[in-house]
Amino acid sequence: MRRYDATVPVKDANDKTRYRDVGVVFENQSQVTGETYLRVQLDFPMWVSELVCFQAQPRSDADDHPAAKAG
Repeated sequence: MRRYDATVPVKDANDKTRYRDVGVVFENQSQVTGETYLRVQLDFPMWVSELVCFQAQPRSDADDHPAAKAG
């Protein structure tokens, strides 16, 4: 499992870009399918405090979404 810092770019008074920490991202593998997915945990709740990201795949039905298989 890899861990990444989640940041947002912010320009300071001198127009220099700084990066402010807003959370953490974990790269995981599904125990069921072996597919890699990301889990984003934010330090502050916006509407949610966690996002789960799956690799984009063509799908014909909502049941085919990787979230249904993530386990």
